[in-house]
Amino acid sequence: MRQMARPRKPRDPSGIYWHDDPEKLEQLYAYCRQDVEVERELFHRLPPLTDSEQALWALDATINQRGFHTDGPLLSSASRIAAAAGQAVQDELIRITAGALTSTDQVAALLDWLGEHGCEAKDLRKPTLRHALRRKDLDPVARRVMELRLGAAHAAAAKIDTLLAWRDADARVRGTLRFHGAGTGRWTGHGPQPQNFKRDSEGIEAKRIAVATGDLAHVAKLYPQPHRNDAQNSRAPPTFLFNCFWSVRVARSRN
Repeated sequence: MRQMARPRKPRDPSGIYWHDDPEKLEQLYAYCRQDVEVERELFHRLPPLTDSEQALWALDATINQRGFHTDGPLLSSASRIAAAAGQAVQDELIRITAGALTSTDQVAALLDWLGEHGCEAKDLRKPTLRHALRRKDLDPVARRVMELRLGAAHAAAAKIDTLLAWRDADARVRGTLRFHGAGTGRWTGHGPQPQNFKRDSEGIEAKRIAVATGDLAHVAKLYPQPHRNDAQNSRAPPTFLFNCFWSVRVARSRN
């Protein structure tokens, strides 16, 4: 089904072509017919929602339709800061490896490079790298490369851009909660996943003003992060500014 829902690689680049040979079409038709039959049987066998659960489902639809307001200029400023912090990490990686590595996202190249510098690692997951950083005999450059990888592997900056992408014309973000998304019946998140946002309400107005400048150096100067190494500092601004943005959003939504 997925294959037939996408254009195939064309032999003639001037047109768009699909996987539409008769045999595959018949397989797809049979699959769809089976889907309809199973869904019809489920409809007849499953009991309807209880009144309270039906009301909860309707409330979920109302919440998702209403969404929540976002501050566009503040988000844009936060995105610029996060981009600057990320670029600083990549620039340092290129410099300290003499161009052998150009991105912390180059998983295979990073693993090979670390192995060549006396630090074999099975993967680049955070627990693996944090365990490796405990070694006392690490090559200083290899240590820094792992710190930079840890510094870049943070979801906060990505959430900012996701919020920007999900904003409607009225500045609200909608459809972010999924009713009964988990097997236990609880909600799960969709897109920006607002239920996972951290809260940071201390001195929020001063932090909002700082983030609104869009200047990484200014934010880092005002709010140095109490971490042990520069790599962790390099990931701190995105985390800090995202917490700041969310707290401002929550505060304003109450008005």
